[in-house]
Amino acid sequence: MGSFASANLLWSLPKTNHLNSIINIGVIGTGGRGKGIIKLLNKISGFNVIACCDVIPFRLKEGFSLLKDKNANYYTDHKQLLDNRDIDAVFVCTPLSTHSKIAFDALDAEKHLYCEKTLAKGVADTVRLVTKCAQSKTIFQTGHQYHSSRMYS
Repeated sequence: MGSFASANLLWSLPKTNHLNSIINIGVIGTGGRGKGIIKLLNKISGFNVIACCDVIPFRLKEGFSLLKDKNANYYTDHKQLLDNRDIDAVFVCTPLSTHSKIAFDALDAEKHLYCEKTLAKGVADTVRLVTKCAQSKTIFQTGHQYHSSRMYS
């Protein structure tokens, strides 16, 4: 995901939740992709990564160390991160097999959502997720940076 794709989603979020117009972000999955996203988000003014989540302890520690917010939280269960009412949007940067489950949970929690490619595993999961998104009041974006970059074609 390039910073332009992230910024597209984030700039379209309503900034009425916070007096200071900061969009609070949670990153689920702090492997290479999640850490890269945290680094990009740290460079964009108006956005604050306030939480991260991973089931692998050393990845969680590495991801958490990148957060600039001194009051940030970390979780080993994505549902606990989604329960945090201060989080406006989440980035799903987990392995493909977990994308649709976490995305469904995020939509149920009424969080705006950026889900890394591939959206879901298989046609049935993809159709269910697209249907769920259509019924949601939140913004959903998926990333396909490698599919559209000349560098990878």
